[in-house]
Amino acid sequence: MNLFYICLKKELKQFIISPFLYIAFIIFCFFTLFIKSENIFTSIPTISILIIPALTMQLWQFEKDIPMTLPIPKIILILSKIFASFFCYFLFLILPFFISIFSALENSIIFTSALLIILFSLCEISFCIYISLKCKNSATAFLISSISLFIISFLNIITLYINLPINFLKLINYFSFSYHFNKASKGILDTRDLFFYIIFSLIFVLLSLKHFFKYNKTKSKIYFITLMTCILLLLNSTRFFLTIDLTKQKKYSLSEYSKTILSEIPSALHITYYKSENLHNIFNDIINVQEYLLNYVDIKKIKDNIFFEIINTDNNMKIKKKLESFGIYPQKIQVNKKNKTITIDAISAIILEYENKTEVIPFVLNCDTIEYDIAVQLEYFATDKFNALQIFVGNALSLENDYPYLIPSLDSLGFKCIELQNSFEILHSVPLLLLGSTYLTQTDCINIENFMQDNGCAFFTTSPFDVDIYGDWKISKNLDTQNYFSNLLKHWNIILDEKIILDEKCFSLTMQSPQNDLNQYIDYPFWILQDNSSVAFWTSPIIWDNKIYETKIVNESSEKSWTISFENNFINASPFEKYLKPITYDNSMNKFPYTVRFSKQKARGEETRFVISTDVYACSRMLEYTDSLINIENIANSLLWIAKKDELLKIKMKNEK
Repeated sequence: MNLFYICLKKELKQFIISPFLYIAFIIFCFFTLFIKSENIFTSIPTISILIIPALTMQLWQFEKDIPMTLPIPKIILILSKIFASFFCYFLFLILPFFISIFSALENSIIFTSALLIILFSLCEISFCIYISLKCKNSATAFLISSISLFIISFLNIITLYINLPINFLKLINYFSFSYHFNKASKGILDTRDLFFYIIFSLIFVLLSLKHFFKYNKTKSKIYFITLMTCILLLLNSTRFFLTIDLTKQKKYSLSEYSKTILSEIPSALHITYYKSENLHNIFNDIINVQEYLLNYVDIKKIKDNIFFEIINTDNNMKIKKKLESFGIYPQKIQVNKKNKTITIDAISAIILEYENKTEVIPFVLNCDTIEYDIAVQLEYFATDKFNALQIFVGNALSLENDYPYLIPSLDSLGFKCIELQNSFEILHSVPLLLLGSTYLTQTDCINIENFMQDNGCAFFTTSPFDVDIYGDWKISKNLDTQNYFSNLLKHWNIILDEKIILDEKCFSLTMQSPQNDLNQYIDYPFWILQDNSSVAFWTSPIIWDNKIYETKIVNESSEKSWTISFENNFINASPFEKYLKPITYDNSMNKFPYTVRFSKQKARGEETRFVISTDVYACSRMLEYTDSLINIENIANSLLWIAKKDELLKIKMKNEK
């Protein structure tokens, strides 16, 4: 051991006097400081392509022939060079580790990324030292090492441009150094990735040793047997492995709720994944989808009635006709290949079969929503009840023409929507979504109040005004009818402030100028932009009594917001009006809530839940301006909450910001 320390000390001294160490450090810092903190770890494998060859290219320059005559075990000589190089490189890594501490990354991602980077760098250093040993000079060693690392690191990217069979694709991905870092960058610890870097590091050490004993047949055989043992260990590591999800929300593993439902269903559950083979060449995450679905098979340890099958749909007309009977059709996907954009037909669908019930997840490309989609169907299988939702429009708009994206989006999220023509049709056992309130009659409000008193749960979008969304966007009070719903809310000690919220943190509109045909980019303060990229349209503040309800503010304006009052019962909200600047404050800047969750415990121990939002146009055709359906996602979250589907809501929000 003392001999190892002596060699290590000698190697470190050589690094200290080497100019390449300082040049590499400056280059590393230069690239690191220009990388976003969220991407700091995922960028290190790319930076290492030049840094590690620069550190290792001179290590054997004066020692290739001398070591044979030195009384030093060759393994100590090789390891001292590896650990000296790693020590210097680890000093480089202190900077990104420090940056990550102050980033928005989870601690789990920092831990798994740091661990894999350490193993990754040891593996690359071992490889580069072996290349340096085989090359005649430092320049050649640097060039070959850099090119080799570039190819090995980005093998998986080649698959995006070349159509390859799935087995060959898996093989290429497996030998890509950067591919094994993907899971760690998400907070997942996979023993396959750990063993990959560890065993390949040992293989490169053995290859370096074999270089010195190429004329010694006895020792060559020993190292050859050891090398074969490492390869066998590598192959077995892909068969017997453990994946640990260390993320705070357990984003990439099944929740206890899903496991409970799976363990309680009495009959056989068949999960079939139909996919196009060519998807693997476009989306590497498809492989992750397959691995995620295997989590459901693991429940077989508890229940042996869960079956999983993967079926390739390519060139199989019989399978495609079967899928069409389930409403599954190929999706058109645009792909860039050889500087050309081509469109391909792709299928990636999941079919769940349980007893005489069949449910379909028509298209999936990643793992973000799989568990939620399947959990919704499992609930239906277990309880024979689906997530019903009744929708009632209480303003001048229509569900079909003015809210065209709402029902399809909610259907895809597992809700079975029922459109009500009048308030007499309200079902007292089904959650209610009210869209607008300015045209509600007194009878409508009485029916809604009776619904709520009978333990009803509801999401109310309401406002004391209407907006001409198909005209000049003028905001006006509805003088033709009394706002009975506002009076009902006052009876519940909830008040809608008859002012409009404006916010400096707002959506940027692309509008055609009325003076010419040129497009203008206008920051429109009436449309409030949230951190999750959802947009609120023409909202008013909500005021309530904290002594009556337990509340949670879902959406509010930023600290740089203000309100304006009505003049002559209308507000000219045209984006081209200049008076919308903050000089029109009628109170100091403040945060104003416009979507609030309310809950109240009743005497019998029952809990009433409802949501009030003044964002009446959140799911209307105004979404065509923002090109986003996040607003409907937010509504769906609140609908799950009011229906007391808390476990489903946790699953759905795993991958949401």
